[in-house]
Amino acid sequence: LLDLHSGRVGGEDDAVGETERVKAISAISALIQHNDDAIKAFLWAGGLDNMRQDLHMQVGARLRGRACFVLQWLFESSKEACKQAVDKRFAPLLFAILLESEEIEYAGRALRSLVKCDSTSCAEQIRVEEGEWRARLNRRLESLSSSESEDERQIVEELVRLLS
Repeated sequence: LLDLHSGRVGGEDDAVGETERVKAISAISALIQHNDDAIKAFLWAGGLDNMRQDLHMQVGARLRGRACFVLQWLFESSKEACKQAVDKRFAPLLFAILLESEEIEYAGRALRSLVKCDSTSCAEQIRVEEGEWRARLNRRLESLSSSESEDERQIVEELVRLLS
């Protein structure tokens, strides 16, 4: 499944599309949820490295949103996944999604879970990568003020508190 998700199947003419990658990540999610051995195997096989590619802005919104959803659950369920994600500098990628895309709810929850694991390292990574993180979060909050989604606003407000 990790090979299918990453697009490493078949020959050069057998490109794996976004729909297949979304299905693969959904299957991975179903296999690792509530299964500590499966989570360990996923992490050992480089699953986080594989999912990291889904967080870039060039990736389609469906795939990016699904990856954020799975990461949120994974970070809440596994201290080892959090540790690896902090070491692999996931915080700046999630922060960028939070600020720049429509997947604010899932990205915000995934980042919140990661920050709860290691707020110091995440805050340092965001400050280094993003510079004026507080101003950017406040601008995002202002853009949400007229939004119907109170959940999104609460997530961003909590992140401001956690990263302070």
